[in-house]
Amino acid sequence: MTGRVFSKLLLSFVLVLTICTAVLDFSIRRIMDRALHEQVEQSLAGEAQFLASELGSMPPEGAQKLLGAISSASHARIAVFRIDGSLYASSDSMETHYPLDALPGIAALRNRGGIGREVRNDTLFVGARQGDRIVRLSYPLAQMQLARDL
Repeated sequence: MTGRVFSKLLLSFVLVLTICTAVLDFSIRRIMDRALHEQVEQSLAGEAQFLASELGSMPPEGAQKLLGAISSASHARIAVFRIDGSLYASSDSMETHYPLDALPGIAALRNRGGIGREVRNDTLFVGARQGDRIVRLSYPLAQMQLARDL
């Protein structure tokens, strides 16, 4: 009799422990994903502001070289636009797939300063305006999941 009661209690304990672990894992994963997303977004915004201020008087050829070096270090693709929407410099030829007007959250920077953001096709776009330049960084959301899984 006591063996059955003990077995039922042990099984109940294991079942409750398993359910609690699964709930905690799911909750913590969501919290970590959200925190990582916010951290990447803030980092990209800071990087975009810095680049926008540094590229103010740089010729397009020099900007192209600088963007290529920074892009390989940060794993983000970078495009610099003039206020009229024309491409000034880019770290990657893939950036031309998204002209400035294709992303309304970033294109709004034409009329105001500050930071813009948008998510499209599993890519986070963050932009900053400084003077007559808009710097846009794009970062694949899959990179964040890779970073989380490491």
